[in-house]
Amino acid sequence: MRELKLIPKPREYQFLKKEVRLSSDWKIYLATQTDEDMFAAELLAMEARGCFGWDMSVASSEPEKNAIVIRSCAPQGGGDNLFDAQGYFLSVEPERIIIEAPSAAGKFYGVQTLRQIFRNAVGSTIPCIKIKDWPELAWRGVSDDISRGQVSMVDDFKSIIRDLAFYKKNLYLPYIEDMFAFDIHPMIGRNRGAISKKEMAEIVAEAKKHHVVITPVFESLGHQDRMLSLPENRKYAEILNPAEAPWSFSPVNKEAYKFVTGLISEMAAAVPSPFFHIGGDESFDVGKGTSAGRVKKIGVGRVHAEYFSRLNDFIEQKLNRRMLVYADMVLNHPEALEAMPKSCIMVDWQYFQTNTDFPSIKVLKDAGFKNIMASPGIWSWATYYPNCSAAFTNIANFSAMAKKEKLMGSIASSWGDGGSENLRENNMLAYAYSAAAEWEEEAPDADRFLHRFASLHLGDDSDAAAAALKNLGWFEEYLNETYFGRLFHRTPRIRIQDAGWLERAEQLKEKMREALTHLEKRRSAFRFNGDWADVLEHVARRSIYLADRDRLLDWIARQIGDRKSGDLSQGIQNEIIKELEGLRDELSSLMGDFQRLWLRRNKYPKLDYNMQRLGNQLGALQSFIASAKAGQLTARKPVSAVWFWSPEPNPQEQAAAATHYFMRMVNLDKTPKEAFVKCWADDKATVYINGQKVIEISAYNPILMDFNRPQTVRVKDIFRKGKNYIAIKGENESGGPAGILFEAAIIDADGKSLILTGDEEWQTTQEPGDKWKTRAMKGSGAQNVMLLGTGFIKPWSYVDW
Repeated sequence: MRELKLIPKPREYQFLKKEVRLSSDWKIYLATQTDEDMFAAELLAMEARGCFGWDMSVASSEPEKNAIVIRSCAPQGGGDNLFDAQGYFLSVEPERIIIEAPSAAGKFYGVQTLRQIFRNAVGSTIPCIKIKDWPELAWRGVSDDISRGQVSMVDDFKSIIRDLAFYKKNLYLPYIEDMFAFDIHPMIGRNRGAISKKEMAEIVAEAKKHHVVITPVFESLGHQDRMLSLPENRKYAEILNPAEAPWSFSPVNKEAYKFVTGLISEMAAAVPSPFFHIGGDESFDVGKGTSAGRVKKIGVGRVHAEYFSRLNDFIEQKLNRRMLVYADMVLNHPEALEAMPKSCIMVDWQYFQTNTDFPSIKVLKDAGFKNIMASPGIWSWATYYPNCSAAFTNIANFSAMAKKEKLMGSIASSWGDGGSENLRENNMLAYAYSAAAEWEEEAPDADRFLHRFASLHLGDDSDAAAAALKNLGWFEEYLNETYFGRLFHRTPRIRIQDAGWLERAEQLKEKMREALTHLEKRRSAFRFNGDWADVLEHVARRSIYLADRDRLLDWIARQIGDRKSGDLSQGIQNEIIKELEGLRDELSSLMGDFQRLWLRRNKYPKLDYNMQRLGNQLGALQSFIASAKAGQLTARKPVSAVWFWSPEPNPQEQAAAATHYFMRMVNLDKTPKEAFVKCWADDKATVYINGQKVIEISAYNPILMDFNRPQTVRVKDIFRKGKNYIAIKGENESGGPAGILFEAAIIDADGKSLILTGDEEWQTTQEPGDKWKTRAMKGSGAQNVMLLGTGFIKPWSYVDW
């Protein structure tokens, strides 16, 4: 018997070695005419129309044959399993198909399985089969970031909900910072595409029909930089200093609490749900402003616990709901664990694919929390296509732990960091995989799952369709990069590229060409969601452009060398211009496609940010073309700056999480006429010249999910004749790679230049003393720095020096 491609795969099934040929004579019969069952029947009739081309009507009485019967059955009393709440029986026999379940949700899920069997039909013939099915996890959700980029139009929200329900998901959590149109504070989310109450009502109604619970994630502490930047709301922030950007609400300000609970009340009234998710993650500024005194007295963890407890009481007592809260801040500050109310639901997000044991679950359980949800990530952030290899591994591992520990459920997280450039249609593959991993006893094999998904979601049961999806999403294995975004949005430079990167980029191009070939060959066979092919082709073309761009810029740099382009032969000059114009035209075409694809499903706000980034790159290419036509195009000189760090076995791969202090003295014969310093560091560096802070830089921008550019500062008035002290505080917060790239250019009145970078004159210590910024390091704790290499060395070849 041929394989049925179903998502999720049923728990128990038996093929009957027979087949049934459906026809327009078949009818649907409902044993009970409830609204829920009627809607399920409508979905089944629509599926038959889409798969077979005929209408399947609902019979008023049960036909003797050729009937699809949907009816209730008695509870099975299955103990710990979820059959009575969400399970179903499905029997496909030659003259009768029966779906029965103890619950309306179970009958609905039985209908989804039959719909998927229809999509497996050969012509109109399907296999006879008996199924008993139920989920491993009660709650199977997705969180969907609508606050930092794409905001779906209502029809797209409905489409997402329909697809999630098709794969038996039952919880949808739109992530909301300021993207809800509040009546009591109408300026919040204004001109950003905030969801109106009318729109939310339509979304909720669609979800209810599909047995999906809508529960917004409303950030009630941190991640509220936009809302708190409104002048009327600034008083509610933890950081009140107008020179610093706000991030979190003050957890100790009574008026801030009143403001937040007012917003929660209004949102809850618009979204019926048994839950309310307060966010609560990454509130790193708590204790640095209004709550500093309270934090000093009881600790930052207990301040979080006090605030979360107050919100939990409000949500339980005033709204009659259960509070969900992200667990990271509580886990980061264990003193909060015992002070947190144990009735709240802890959402433990862990995104790294290397995680397999998830000790945080044990920590939460040992602290007394009985209600926990796992939350793996689909790796959709800072990119234009999800890193599916990372996502699938993370989902499989964390879902396995959730099932082993019998957690409440799992929420697959999608994020829009960096402008939400990844078009939302691309997320459904990982959402569907998470649906399978949460329902089935074991997560499915990725390659086999791709065939299942292509068959159901695209209606194309071909190796080519599955291969296209594999090529698009499984790039980390050879590219050695987790996000496309940071590669694509590098500022174009005419410079010699890293040879290893160019080899990997050529592999990327080859894979994407294969994907395009598969898509061009098979898209006419896509019976469902055919317009997704436009998005997939756009993704492949972007990656090909990326590889072509860096290869071309490298070739041009090698042609020019130390000269100007006008010094080259006319033939080479013409070829440079032609190639650059071709690259520019391809990027211009991609920009037009991206705008069209975005607006097909989403509101306009935040498209402009993404178009501006693309436009900046287009402008850089056009500038190269203008310079080439004028014969003035030049290549960037090889970087001569030298990396350094504290002596460790291998800081380029793994350095200790620690703070180190670095010092170099330079003696100048004359007062400088001009001077500049330039620095970049992994993770952070603060640079002082003669005790004066001139640069503060961190490697990573968490908002853009990308690396910051080096900072260059003019310092001619700070350097002086005689002894000068360059001091750097270097911080490695993550415990990963660590290094500092520094360069000072000092020009005297005679035009003589002195270039300072990493060398043997630098010293370092972890115990610098009070006056370390203005005197040479002395004592047994000081030692020479470790020089790591020059220029674009691994793992920092991406630095735009």
